[in-house]
Amino acid sequence: MKNKKVIFFVSILFLLFLGVKVSSEEVPYGVSLNFPENQVNKKLNYFNLKMSPAQKQSVEMEVINTSNKDIEIDVRILSGMTNINGVIDYLEESKDFKYDETLKYPFTDIAKLKNNNYQIEANSSIRIPINIEMPTEKISGTILGGVEIVEKKPEETDITNKGMAVVNKFRYLVAFKLSMSDEVVEPKLKLNEVKASQIAFRNVIKANIQNTEMTIINDVQVDAKVTKKGSDKVLYSYKMKDMQIAPNSNFDLPIRLENQPFRAGTYILYLNVASRGGYKWAFKKEFIITSDEADKFNEMSAIELDKENSLLLYIIVSALILVAIVFFILIKRKRKNKKRKRRKKKRK
Repeated sequence: MKNKKVIFFVSILFLLFLGVKVSSEEVPYGVSLNFPENQVNKKLNYFNLKMSPAQKQSVEMEVINTSNKDIEIDVRILSGMTNINGVIDYLEESKDFKYDETLKYPFTDIAKLKNNNYQIEANSSIRIPINIEMPTEKISGTILGGVEIVEKKPEETDITNKGMAVVNKFRYLVAFKLSMSDEVVEPKLKLNEVKASQIAFRNVIKANIQNTEMTIINDVQVDAKVTKKGSDKVLYSYKMKDMQIAPNSNFDLPIRLENQPFRAGTYILYLNVASRGGYKWAFKKEFIITSDEADKFNEMSAIELDKENSLLLYIIVSALILVAIVFFILIKRKRKNKKRKRRKKKRK
């Protein structure tokens, strides 16, 4: 018997820019999961399946159109990854994105769809099968992935007063966690390249952290400090907790410079990482920021924009203070004039 659990996932709103209000009516569909017998826990809102080597299985999810109009959806399969915020995600960050080199069994190779596009009539539903075929060898650890559902429609775009486009887009994500055994896989972390970079035109130092094993690392805490080589003075630092790292994935930990410009030189990164289970790692890595890199990123950064904004704010505040002073002087003079007139009247 299959247990059916209806869930309406939190829709993920992707905004090219902030400040856009979106009504819940813009997401006219929900998702229902039909759990098979090998679902580890039927109270979950995702598929957590105990599988066998070479096992083939088809699982279903039902997409429910709750609106009064026909809709069209696109469906695709994604493997689990870790984003820069230390959150397990299933979204390819860019067109040239590549999965980690240690990912031997991507979910995209394990799970397949019959179709990637479906039509759903108003106030009705369809069932979408996901066909899973496990590796022939017995594996220890976890295969992580997800099935993404997006309503297909012309993108509604608003143009701001600066000529920038604002695009609203929702997706539903159904997560999959596949395993063959309950064996605990010891996590292993590596610190790869450390380099100067930028995020949203802000200078950052990126430290690439890699999980080389088929295990989810939970409750991750990081403590990063950067010094100039030969000095103990901490120039930049970054702390974060409650992070997760997907199996066989890597991500760039961003150490923000807080609007400081890059300066060429040789630096040392000290990185301490801890996770659930008492696991701890301590890394130390030397890296170089060249003059060309520093100049390039500083020219591209938003630091100058911040300076311009600060100058504009200073001018506005100064103008307001000046207006307030003038207003105060005028009021004071007006009161003095009234007092003089009263005195003259009394003398008469």
